[in-house]
Amino acid sequence: MNTLEIIKASAGSGKTWTLAREYMKLLIPTDDSPFDPQAFRHILAVTFTNKATEEMKSRIIEDLYKMVNEPDFKFPADQIATPQMKAYAHRALTAILHDYVSFSVSTIDSFFQMVLRSFAREINQYASYRVELDKDAVMQQAVDRMLSSLDETGNAALLKWLTDYSIDQISTGNRWDISVPLYNICSHLVNEEFLRLRRKYRDGLWEKEKIADFQDSLRKIIATGSSKEQVATAKLLEQNVYLLGIVSDLYAHLGELLKENNLVLLSETTDVLNRIIDGSDTPFIYEKVGTRFDHFMLDEFQDTSRLQWENFQPLLKESIDNGESSLVVGDIKQSIYRWRGSDLNLLHSEVEKLLRDPQDHVHAKQGNWRSGERIIDFNNAFFKQIAGLLGTLDKYKGFAPAIGAYYNDVKQTVANPANVGKGYVRVEFLSRGGGQTAPDSWTNQVLEKIPALMEELSQRYPKRSDIAFLVRSNLEGAQVAETLLSLGYPVVTEDSLTLSSCVSVKRLAALLTFIVDPGNSVNLTLMRGLFDTIPQLSSAAGDADSLYEICDTLIRNYLPKIPEGDQPFLFAFLDEVIAYTDKYGSNLAGFVDWWKKGGSEKKISAPKRDDAVTVMTIHKSKGLNFNVVVIPFLYEKLSSVKPPILWCEPKDEFADIRLVPLTAKDELSKTVFKDRYEEEKKMQCLDAINICYVAMTRPVKELYIYAPVPKYQNDKLHGSYLSVATLLYKHLHTDEYGKDDPFVKEFGSKLSGEPSEASAAAPIAPILFRSHPYGDKLRLSLKGGEFFSREEGIRYHDILSRIDCVEDLPQAVAEAVREGILGAAEAPEAEARIAALLDSVADRHWFDGTYRPLNEIAIVDADGKLHRPDRVLVEKEKPLGQGSAFVIDYKFGHREESYRWQLRRYMKLLRGMGYRDVRGTLWYCNESAEDVE
Repeated sequence: MNTLEIIKASAGSGKTWTLAREYMKLLIPTDDSPFDPQAFRHILAVTFTNKATEEMKSRIIEDLYKMVNEPDFKFPADQIATPQMKAYAHRALTAILHDYVSFSVSTIDSFFQMVLRSFAREINQYASYRVELDKDAVMQQAVDRMLSSLDETGNAALLKWLTDYSIDQISTGNRWDISVPLYNICSHLVNEEFLRLRRKYRDGLWEKEKIADFQDSLRKIIATGSSKEQVATAKLLEQNVYLLGIVSDLYAHLGELLKENNLVLLSETTDVLNRIIDGSDTPFIYEKVGTRFDHFMLDEFQDTSRLQWENFQPLLKESIDNGESSLVVGDIKQSIYRWRGSDLNLLHSEVEKLLRDPQDHVHAKQGNWRSGERIIDFNNAFFKQIAGLLGTLDKYKGFAPAIGAYYNDVKQTVANPANVGKGYVRVEFLSRGGGQTAPDSWTNQVLEKIPALMEELSQRYPKRSDIAFLVRSNLEGAQVAETLLSLGYPVVTEDSLTLSSCVSVKRLAALLTFIVDPGNSVNLTLMRGLFDTIPQLSSAAGDADSLYEICDTLIRNYLPKIPEGDQPFLFAFLDEVIAYTDKYGSNLAGFVDWWKKGGSEKKISAPKRDDAVTVMTIHKSKGLNFNVVVIPFLYEKLSSVKPPILWCEPKDEFADIRLVPLTAKDELSKTVFKDRYEEEKKMQCLDAINICYVAMTRPVKELYIYAPVPKYQNDKLHGSYLSVATLLYKHLHTDEYGKDDPFVKEFGSKLSGEPSEASAAAPIAPILFRSHPYGDKLRLSLKGGEFFSREEGIRYHDILSRIDCVEDLPQAVAEAVREGILGAAEAPEAEARIAALLDSVADRHWFDGTYRPLNEIAIVDADGKLHRPDRVLVEKEKPLGQGSAFVIDYKFGHREESYRWQLRRYMKLLRGMGYRDVRGTLWYCNESAEDVE
């Protein structure tokens, strides 16, 4: 018996409500089935964003609470909950609140991270590996690392490829600086498409010798090719052949960088887990996770990637085979994350393959509880005709049937009786000329219409949070926000929440930059613009030792009057300082460089404000709704503005290179990769339509759309102007909609009657930023997230961990000062005392270069536990795992028998690694060294 249910839920159909109720059905029996208050421990609900996760958790808790306390609560849907059900709900709610950590409602990334932690040994990572979210920073480091290694022995071939590539770039009119294209290609080495194809060609991919031979064969084909397609393909591949010679080295440097820093990229998590699980049965997965999940609820399934599905599929299949119930919910029309790997075909057709009788277990929810009837009718009419509208465009008519299949269930009905006859839509098309000289003057006209629109809306919607402007890019959002702010309307937007938008943070960042490079004329000009007089910063940080203390001192001394609105930004800035220090150490120059390269774009979280208009991107609006939605720039091109990289697999005479990255441009249509290109064009067209569907289904009461009039040449649409706005224009300019006003179309009626009152939010006392000198009362020292007290032994222990040989002592002390582990005034004494300690064991040759030192190296035992001896010395001339080894553990306190036991354990581990002669010493630095057998 199949127990997997698939719900295809269109926008506004009550998806979260459905998920919460289905979850409650698994908790509370409605018949004579036994009740288990711990049932929630065996249910996994997965969605794609933290916001959706919190919303689902809140809805489940809220519904359980209502079921317990409301006498007329209906459960499952149309029957009053019985006293027995209420008692079960009370016990289930109590169990969840007392074991909230087992309430498994999470993002898909969080779930995979939990599983992956269990496989740390299998992926050759320490259990403490860090998941890196900032992919861009890692890519940049990998490129810099490769370029800086060119002078090393053995890199002559790579240097030649890079030189040839630079020359080729210059000869084709591009910039000589190849770091940008290298960075771009590096970012594609961790996307899912590449990771999946990479497995097919594990060995011999992009060998430089083979690429050189391939280049020669391409030139022969170009000279003697038998067909235009063959020659066009050879020319295109030749343009990319230089890059292929570099990619393998770039991929290797990326891998080394991640390994050395004990990092796993978030984007790689799914692939790593997929490779581990491949061929394994699900009980093994359960054992590693430590929790058995019997029921699965997958939300926003249209956003699932193929690798994510492959990871979940065995779990779902196990659940089905055991007769347990699971649920998949999604809407292919709201698939707008393909650039992140999502595959809408999984929901469209493939998930149904798990079902024996899909017709009984696939359901469509077509009732819209969100929007007014006129808004629903408007969207039904437009998107139902989308395939026919595409069929009128020569360039896209071939895609019309396939895209029509995705939208065959678009028609919705009014589910909420209160919305019958309600709703208002206004669409205005603006001329591209309009008396303006700018090429996109229609956008300027939109900005000029915002004042009148806001004045009219404010009369009926005094609560400004009812109004949202949905834009496509941050640049568009900035234009709208600037216009609204100039009119005196408060705005909440993504740009307004970046740290760099705060004046106080700008001043603090300028101070830090000026300290690092006071002679720079740009820094000097910036200081003059932000401060009345340039501060004397030579001793501005005083005795501050850590990066955090420097920032705090600067705030205290040079930002005495911080506006209330700036204070959350400063708190967030200091949080970023702590996060940076945890990852990279307390290095001021490094932090300033990180800030310039992207740290300034970090955002703060802000609560919803009733007095502010929302300006946000359409991607961020998914799952939200607003009473009034304004789409100021509906101009979503049917083809991508920035062509993506496609990973193509050459065939036949081009098969010597099995994988090549090519830009999705029209020239691909003339090559053997034309089918791959056509599929990409179809998906780009669908992406554009889906984006507009999401935006146009957000409003509850009113929808305003501004779009450009299509451009025609010789009675034909100009190809470069083909967009969803073109389709909407063609749709609304038929006899059905009349010809009274070709540029303005209105449907339904605006909200009438007395204006609604803005809710009065309770005032929240601001959290003021207060800073006090630390003095000797407290020393904040941040290194790897640990807290180091001022106890001498701990500080000296840290310094010793940085020393390979005696000559490293001054540098080790200097690093400890920079990172706040040691005060600047304490450095001379510390260096002298540690020098004396090193001299006291000089006859043992621990620090004179006789041996190869391994400081605080991690050793994993058979149980997966980590052990870190302070110092291991091995023979230089022999490979690791052979010869002799010496273990030294530093101790600064009294002698303890447990120290001897600990050292013997280290010695046993080293013997297990292959070292035949292992000796150990407890070095009591305040006394003497004690050898342990």
